[in-house]
Order: sequence, then C-alpha cells, then structure tokens
Amino acid sequence: MLDQSQVHKFIIHELAEGHDADQVTSQVCEQFGMVWSDAQEMVKLAGSENATNIALRQAPWVFPLAIVTLLAGMMLAAYSLWLASLIASATINSGSPLGLAELIIRIPGLIQRAGFPFVLGISMMAGSVLGMRDFWASLFEKLFG
Repeated sequence: MLDQSQVHKFIIHELAEGHDADQVTSQVCEQFGMVWSDAQEMVKLAGSENATNIALRQAPWVFPLAIVTLLAGMMLAAYSLWLASLIASATINSGSPLGLAELIIRIPGLIQRAGFPFVLGISMMAGSVLGMRDFWASLFEKLFG
C-alpha cells in the first residue's frame, strides 16, 4: 500500500532542494511505483500547497546568494557612476579650450568604460530582487498571516 504522506514529504523535500518538477515526478515514479500522470499531479499539488514551506526551506542558501548579488550589483553601478564622473570632470577641468566639446567626443569611450558595469550592476540588482520575490512573499505570509 502506498503511503501518501511519505510520498508527499518526499516531494516537498526534493522541491525544497531545488530539483525540477519533472525530475521529482520521475523520482516519484521510480521510488514509489506510480504512473507518470498520477505522480505529476501529486507533485503539482504538493508544490502549490506547500509553496511557502518550500521557499523558506530554500532560504538558507538562496538568501546569502541574493544578498551578495544585490551588493555586488550596487557596487558595480556605483563604480561605473564614479568612473563616469571622474572621466567627465577630468575632461572638463583639463584646461583644454575645447572642454565640453572634448567631453562630447569622449562619450563613446565613456559609455564603453562605464556603461557596461552600470548595466550589469542594475541587472544584478534587479535579478536579486526579482529572484527573492517568492521568498519575501512566503516570509511575510508566514510572519503576518
């Protein structure tokens, strides 16, 4: 006789470990002798009913990674802004009679040097925040009902 609670616990554990739903379905079929359609339905049901629990179980390794990515993105964006201002101020204060015209001429180089780190930094911050969206929603749901 198939113990539904044991299968349910196994599914939650595997999903919390970060395995793909199809992988978990395959494992459920192999280990518990279920047909694919039943196992797939059970994985979907267990995943949706326990989304909060699964997200919180993933937090010990996801949270530090997201924080490091967020901070690194902030540092990259700040560095690129600092670099752009440094190049702009050096160009304007160079004593060259062309001043602003020279700055305009240097804009492609400025974008090349400072634009990529800025875009990468913003992308890292956005990815971190969006990636943690489920975690924060689960945490607030658990804390505040």
